[in-house]
Amino acid sequence: MTLIDEFTRECLAIRVARRINSFGVIETMADVMLERGVPEHIRSDNGAEMTAKIVRGWFAKLGAKTLYIEPGSPWENGYCESFNGKLRDECLNGEIFYSLKEAKVVIQQWRKHYNTVRPHSALRYRPPAPEVILTLPAVLTGTPSPALTAFLPDAADADKLVERLNRLLLHGTMSDAARKTVVTAVNKLKLTDTLRRVKLAVNLMLVSIDYQVQK
Repeated sequence: MTLIDEFTRECLAIRVARRINSFGVIETMADVMLERGVPEHIRSDNGAEMTAKIVRGWFAKLGAKTLYIEPGSPWENGYCESFNGKLRDECLNGEIFYSLKEAKVVIQQWRKHYNTVRPHSALRYRPPAPEVILTLPAVLTGTPSPALTAFLPDAADADKLVERLNRLLLHGTMSDAARKTVVTAVNKLKLTDTLRRVKLAVNLMLVSIDYQVQK
């Protein structure tokens, strides 16, 4: 299962599994929505996992509208089909996977490369989501940096950044304004990461209950 932002062309998620059901769709979508927000529309094919009653009901509760393409008309979902072709040509056709875990690791590494490094012709040969580097001057001058206070979906990355900022507070020399900025950033990182874990756990728990009831 691949999930593409049609505006930025960024690959938001790739779910690698031997079989993907409606619960897998909801789990993947919930993880992305907690980070990026709920989209106005979701375009997809007419696969059973996407058209399931529980999935359509979940989308409706969130306020997201579905845009199902006509059966046998993959060109109506051109952005996703184009991405799938690149995934197949540049990654899958050159690999032999001996386990599901290996497939997940290799494909996620390719997804990161696609988002942050690989040039995209429709974006003037720039990657969809290039990585940014947090420079010390932005911290030391007390200027809030979007990269510093950004919502981090990966708990490990958030913990590492908090640890680095705490070391900076202990051993760095900075103005009171800069120190206040760093403290605020640390608190935001801790809070958003905790809220993400709680929201995701509650969301998936409710979905699991609905799924079991309808099953």
